[in-house]
Amino acid sequence: MLDYIGSLVSFLLALIFIPISIPLALKKVSQNHFYGFRTKYTLADEEIWYVVNSKTGFQMIYMGIILAVYGLVTLLLFKGKQKQIIVAI
Repeated sequence: MLDYIGSLVSFLLALIFIPISIPLALKKVSQNHFYGFRTKYTLADEEIWYVVNSKTGFQMIYMGIILAVYGLVTLLLFKGKQKQIIVAI
């Protein structure tokens, strides 16, 4: 199990990342201080809020897809062949 934990975590994070991004991409999230791309400029203007958060949402979806593909590919191709390296700082 520890041999492929990094790939599994990557895939599971993608499964969380994508659904969180969809409402932003579809402009369904109104201005707030908790969820979205929050800066003084996006919070000052509602139009800027929706434009910036829509673009950010689509970028997050793309990155989630890439992360999911990476996780699946490494899980399927390298299962049992990966070695976990733990570094203590």
